[in-house]
Amino acid sequence: MDAARHSELAKQAVVLSREDYDYVHKKHHGPGNWQKREELKQSMRIVRAKGVS
Repeated sequence: MDAARHSELAKQAVVLSREDYDYVHKKHHGPGNWQKREELKQSMRIVRAKGVS
């Protein structure tokens, strides 16, 4: 996944509920892609740490 799309998903995920995040993640990556899931979760943590949330 390219950086722009990753960033956009991370921004969306910040404002989504956990259930919505899980749905979005599965929609984009498939339910078995745990590495990408962890990468996105880490990206979300970074975004939150910067105070965007």
